[in-house]
Amino acid sequence: YLWALKRGTRSRTKSKVAPRNKSISQILPLGIARAADIGFGNAALSLITVALQQIIKSTIPVHVCILNVTILKKKISPRVWAALVPIILGAALASWGPGASTPVGWGVLMATISCLAR
Repeated sequence: YLWALKRGTRSRTKSKVAPRNKSISQILPLGIARAADIGFGNAALSLITVALQQIIKSTIPVHVCILNVTILKKKISPRVWAALVPIILGAALASWGPGASTPVGWGVLMATISCLAR
């Protein structure tokens, strides 16, 4: 930023403001997704522990790959799927234990929805 400011490129570029309708149609979905992330995340915290929620959030790359395949119809390379295996195994091992047998299904569901909204 300082380099660009010294060169004066910052003052030469004109700011283009998008029309109000276009900016709302682009920003509103992001705002709704972020609100869902925060809302479901807070609701999940009322039902499950912070540690379990962080374990679920560590699987976000898995959710991203699944959404890329199902919604965007992108092909994910076998190397990427192989890289996701340690993430899945790590989350499974971290959630294994005495606290894993308690009925926290709704909390896990809300934490998963929070991950998908992220």
